[in-house]
Formats: sequence, C-alpha cells, structure tokens
Amino acid sequence: MIGPMIGHVAFDFDGTLVRSNRIKRDCFYETLADVPGGAAILDDLFADRYRGDRFALFREVTRRLGCGRAAAIPDPDALAGHYGKLCRERVACAPEVPGAEAALTRLSQAGARMFLISATPQQPLEQLVSDRGLTRFFDLVLGAPTGKPTHLRRVIGKCAITPADIVMVGDGHDDQAAAAQLGCRFIAVTDQPTAPFGAVETSIPDLRTLPEVLGLTSPAEGLPR
Repeated sequence: MIGPMIGHVAFDFDGTLVRSNRIKRDCFYETLADVPGGAAILDDLFADRYRGDRFALFREVTRRLGCGRAAAIPDPDALAGHYGKLCRERVACAPEVPGAEAALTRLSQAGARMFLISATPQQPLEQLVSDRGLTRFFDLVLGAPTGKPTHLRRVIGKCAITPADIVMVGDGHDDQAAAAQLGCRFIAVTDQPTAPFGAVETSIPDLRTLPEVLGLTSPAEGLPR
C-alpha cells in the first residue's frame, strides 16, 4: 500500500485496463499484409521503439516504401483508417486486464476521481472506451496527439491538487516518464517487477489488488467527506 486512500488516479488504457497491446500490434501487420515490404518496415520500426501515432507510423511506412521505389505506394491515411477499423472491432471485445472493471467500480464507489490518459488518438480512444462501457468511470478521457505529461498537468490544474495527490497507473515507459516529469507517483502494471521499467516503487501484475494498493482497505470504505 502506498499510503492513505488516493483520491485521484490516472490510468493508461492499452495493457493497463485492456489486454490490447498485442492486438494493436497484430492489426498493424494485418493492415500491411498485402503491401510488399510492409512487414519488414514494421519490424524495423518496432525494433527501434518507434513512438509516433498510427498516422505518423503509416506515413513513415509509405515514405520508406517510396525510397525503395515500390510499384504502388498505398495512401497512408487509408491505411490508418483500415487499421483503426480493425482495432475498434477487436479491442472492443478484448479481455480486460484481470480486475480492471471491479477496481474501477470500487474506486468510483469510494469517491475517487479517475482519468484516462492514453497515446491512442482522441476520437478512437473515446469510441473504444464507450464501446467497452467504461466512460462512466472517468472525469476526463484524454488521448493523442497531446502528450501524457500535458494531460497530467491539465488534470492537476483542473482538480487544484499537487502532483503528489495523483497516481499514474500504466504499463509503459511513457506512463512512468510522464509521472516522473510531473512528480506524480507511479504504479507499474507488469508481471515482471524489474522489466520493462527497471526497479519501481510499486508494481502489480494486474488490477485485482489495485484498490488496496491505493489505500482502500474495505469495500465500504471511502474518501473523507
């Protein structure tokens, strides 16, 4: 447990609430399945930990295809659109990270304010959250192109709190870095406590114990009024 009940919690989406990281990666390859050379370019981009969003990634793919003088260069926006459709269909029915909805329910009942902060573009993110019936849990749903540190700063300002009053829960380096940049606490969702983050103060394999880690010790307990 990291201290008294935490009243403000920011969540990442993919890999934190939903088992969707692998799905999204597979959708990139499926989108480029009929594009000669596309899979090899994706291999290179992912090996280099490419950090752009889906639109930037497909622009980079088509740029590299053009450098290789591919016979027919697909439209990057059309690729991004097809990818988005695949993702929405599959992520909408992907399994949750164990304990996700139960944790959100308990925290909501206890009076916590929760925020979703993701690198998924804003409109697709809102659609996915709605498709999964999770919108009701969050004060704000915030996606790309705005970065996670900026979103965290917005939440802190909106709630008139200090960085120490909010916890970032996520499964990625960008979640950890955003929390560190603002001075927020961070909980890593990973079944490998020392990877990919290195040593972290708090890590959990899934969300089944998250309410207790945040200081909620019984189902009936809530925040002081």
